[in-house]
Amino acid sequence: MSQIKSNFYFLRAWRRTCGAGLFLCLSEKRCLSMDRNLCNPFDDSAPERLRHMGLLTAEGTPEQDALAVIERLYAGLFYDALFNFYDDMGNVNAICLELAERLGTENPRRSFLNICSAYDAIYLAIPEPVWWMAGNLDLIAHFSAGFIKRLTDLIRQEAG
Repeated sequence: MSQIKSNFYFLRAWRRTCGAGLFLCLSEKRCLSMDRNLCNPFDDSAPERLRHMGLLTAEGTPEQDALAVIERLYAGLFYDALFNFYDDMGNVNAICLELAERLGTENPRRSFLNICSAYDAIYLAIPEPVWWMAGNLDLIAHFSAGFIKRLTDLIRQEAG
């Protein structure tokens, strides 16, 4: 029994050490010595991870249907999180409109960073699939445009 308990605590410590890489490690030694910064949206494995999530096609182009679902899902969750944080429809709508104005820029990187900043302003981490998109300019351009379109649709629905 103490062996099982010991393994449990070892695995908890191992998971903290490895973070997201825990399930990708094939051996204990590799995981324990692996640098946590190796797995990120800008490394060589990111396109394959995005394909596994269904966000990129086999050719490496954005998967439109999957992005449409993610844009609607995360924009809706973000809108609800704004209500939880501010408790006032006027504040929520003002923030969404300001975000829409800032996202109207031609630079998709700036639009994506504005979305990330908006999450940060209400003390929320960006969702992991969104974080993994950060290294792909085509994905963040599509996601940012769809996200803000959904937010503005939600504002119109609430007003009407």
